[in-house]
Amino acid sequence: MGALLLLFIGSLSWAATCPTSLGATEGETPKVEQDLGENGQLLVCGFQAENKESPAQNHLSEFEVFYNFGLNEPVRLFGASALETFEVIKWSKGLLFQQIENFNKQEVKTFETTITCSLGKCTVSKDKCIFKKLRDIKPAGFRDLKRHINGSKKEMTPSKETIHSAAAFALSGDREAIQLFLQLQPKLKLDGEVSEIYRHYHRIIVKLHSLKCL
Repeated sequence: MGALLLLFIGSLSWAATCPTSLGATEGETPKVEQDLGENGQLLVCGFQAENKESPAQNHLSEFEVFYNFGLNEPVRLFGASALETFEVIKWSKGLLFQQIENFNKQEVKTFETTITCSLGKCTVSKDKCIFKKLRDIKPAGFRDLKRHINGSKKEMTPSKETIHSAAAFALSGDREAIQLFLQLQPKLKLDGEVSEIYRHYHRIIVKLHSLKCL
């Protein structure tokens, strides 16, 4: 009887609502909930990202992942910023997260992270590279960005579209474009949202380069 009672208590979990978190307020319904039985629950709380190509897939942005087990408070395991989008996939022992970038309807997956839970403990894997280079990307955006570095647009802030297009060219494998995005402080006039977008691509390309995927 004691063993049965212990098992029952271990499998108790809080109601499936979110704590106050990035992209969610306390009491909200999770965007993804994975019930692991006696191993607890995983809750993904945040924003549902638009996914016109495959509406059935769970694409999320600006979110946090929490683990519920027994009567303990939810534990934060993983999170993503507003500039990051992930496809969230359920599997028997936890959740799988695949980071996604979109370039002119070309979807590219960059990294995969797995959360595995068992009897009160969860493991968050290291990032695994699942990247494949973009195809048929034109160099116009990168050429325009170079004009902002040492040409006719040197004193001007590049547009978001220019940064996005130049990053796509780097992700197609162009060595010069890759070298630019490996720099945290390039010779560019960057501010506000444009700076955030550049730093987002900088982080992705640095990580891909360090994992020898690009």
